[in-house]
Amino acid sequence: MKRSLILLLSLICFIACVPTPQKEIVINKNDNDYEESIFTTASPKSTLSDCSKSTDDQILQNQIIETRWSDSIETEYLSVPIDAEIVIENQDVFPVRKVKKATISSEQIQTIAEAILPSVISMWNCTEISHEEYQRALLVAAENDQESGFLQSINTHISDQNAPRESFIETNRISIPDGIINQTYLCENGNYATIDKYNEYSLLICTVQHSNVLPESLLKDEGTYLDEGPVYPVVKQSQGDAESIAYSFLETVGLTGYRICSAEKARYYSVVSRDVIEDGWLFSFCHSFEYYPVDIGLYDSCGLFHMEEGTFYYAPWQAETLNIFVSENGVEYLSWLNPIEVAEIVNDNAQLMDFRKLQNEISHFLKLGLSYLSIDKRHYDPNTSLTKMILSYSLQPVKDEPDYGYLIPTWVCLFDYRFIGNDSVEFTSILLFNALNGAPITISRYPHT
Repeated sequence: MKRSLILLLSLICFIACVPTPQKEIVINKNDNDYEESIFTTASPKSTLSDCSKSTDDQILQNQIIETRWSDSIETEYLSVPIDAEIVIENQDVFPVRKVKKATISSEQIQTIAEAILPSVISMWNCTEISHEEYQRALLVAAENDQESGFLQSINTHISDQNAPRESFIETNRISIPDGIINQTYLCENGNYATIDKYNEYSLLICTVQHSNVLPESLLKDEGTYLDEGPVYPVVKQSQGDAESIAYSFLETVGLTGYRICSAEKARYYSVVSRDVIEDGWLFSFCHSFEYYPVDIGLYDSCGLFHMEEGTFYYAPWQAETLNIFVSENGVEYLSWLNPIEVAEIVNDNAQLMDFRKLQNEISHFLKLGLSYLSIDKRHYDPNTSLTKMILSYSLQPVKDEPDYGYLIPTWVCLFDYRFIGNDSVEFTSILLFNALNGAPITISRYPHT
């Protein structure tokens, strides 16, 4: 239940962000190297001899690299294979963008809500809740949480504390005010739909009140969370048809420039009754740009590896997430957190680190981390390995400008391993490396203090 509650918080409630720390964000032991790598422009493209390139090779900024990296990491007690597919979508130009958070306007919410919700009949409104009041409601709801459902507890507390502000209005149109929003609409199909905006950087719209979307991978892990047990989604709709609906929806509401970075069958269900509402597809979207998009939030940060203080980069805020659930009825759920806008392109084509040097950096980092594993081999499984490297991008800090971030080329490394204890645990974790200088990147939001 605890894990399910955490998932519910992250997917639905968008608990308000931790305030920006007063302490200056740590970038790296060598700040100058970080800044210099961002502004170093790649050399003009040269002509590489075709005879030096095999059919399985690919060209990356005047470098010929293979499509797979095969090697092994040897420590005193462990031998871990590297058999990693190398995924590069664009091979020529790698810009660095300076970005900032973009607020979600009432006009945007109005457009999105009208595209998702069926015809409405009436509205229950609780709009003028302050940020502090909502935080208090979250705490009280968490303390009072029972099997009846966390969100129900939240809304009950808000109702009790803010009764004079509520109203039930007959209306055939959606009306979005400014500020924090907590609206419930009765629709012609008999469902109560909700629109929630907990701060200027978050939005959640559901066609059914007190609902959540659980992807198939989590249903496998958390099957007992639903009363009917681990029954997986039964989806009649093809992924291609669902993708078409999702992209058409985004175009209709003016959210262009996004691309699917993950897709999974999912279950849309009531967190109060545990009843299944619909089975369908859950899509995560990233900005398209020139890089292969990766939903970093799908993976755990690899906790096996030793982290030396001061050697990691930290994102200035949580990366943008845009999730859409599509069923045969269309788009039924949308969550949007921390949208960004590009302030400027600071480097049209940044110089990537030589790939051979990068491999050495990654190998050294893995060896250092793996050397901290228990010498008891019962806790190690030989199937542990580095399986994929994807050239994507990640959000990183701008020195002395906490309201801005850089989107920099980043190698996303997927590391599959099994930890053998009382129960065998298998999962894929993520390691990030700055593609400009090879430095490791943490997916933690702020530096550890």
